Amino acid sequence: MGWLTRTRALRFVYTPSTRSSGTTVMRGKQLADLVAASGLRHSTITFEPIDLRVRNSDLFLTKGAARTTSPDQVERLQRRGNRVFLDPVDEGIDEETVRAADGLAAASFSAYYDWSARWPTTKVVRVDHHVDPRLRKILQARTDLSAARRMMSIRYFGERENALMTPQIAEEVEFVQVDTHRQDDTWMSSVAGTDLHYAIRRARALDVHKPFLKGFTAAAAGANILVSRDEAEAHYWLPQNYPYWVGEGATEGVILSALEYARDTFNGPLWHDAHQVMREVSEQTRNEVIVREFIELVA
Repeated sequence: MGWLTRTRALRFVYTPSTRSSGTTVMRGKQLADLVAASGLRHSTITFEPIDLRVRNSDLFLTKGAARTTSPDQVERLQRRGNRVFLDPVDEGIDEETVRAADGLAAASFSAYYDWSARWPTTKVVRVDHHVDPRLRKILQARTDLSAARRMMSIRYFGERENALMTPQIAEEVEFVQVDTHRQDDTWMSSVAGTDLHYAIRRARALDVHKPFLKGFTAAAAGANILVSRDEAEAHYWLPQNYPYWVGEGATEGVILSALEYARDTFNGPLWHDAHQVMREVSEQTRNEVIVREFIELVA
């Protein structure tokens, strides 16, 4: 494949102010490492701050860089022989910047369909969000004891202010804080022992196209997920008859009932049917699949 023998530099770039953010590390440093490990041996692959002086490179602008780079700067980079690809992830993006760029990475189905319709002359490729390799390493060493347990463990992984949480729900769900503004992997040790991932979020105006990363993480861990039908991206990954949906606009009472239902069906036929769905999600979001998506973007 021509991609394997190309000599152009591939630079995953970021703004210094977002160097330690979760999305920069994952869609920058980690994705660069995954691509490098895939067999792309003849290109220089770097993770570095954005530099308008670089030449003859393919530049993958992580979220912070995609947000702050102007159309004029994109064109300046292109005049120096560069190609510029943007990765807004779950944020909006300036239309003129998109039109100037060589391509747009969509981290979700909803972004892909939206952006393809809005900018039909721009190359848009879905590049799904990978599961953190540090977590995969922890999971590889785990022993799955869920079938032997009588009690089910339910946890939420994320920033607490983003979750739909009440005192009563907190009695049923352990809320594990994940700080996305700095590097903190302490939460990962709790994932392997979690049977059901709670993913009921508060709606926020700034969440434009959220990837289904909570679902991918649960799937990689061999767990099920409790998710709201308000979660648009989940509908692309889970069938309508998946047993652990929560109705749109769910109240505390509805959520508590859904949690009780999950406990009642734990390790039963419905539980194992849901596991099969999650295994399929896991297979579709393997690192190798995501690298192929990325290569399609920059081919």
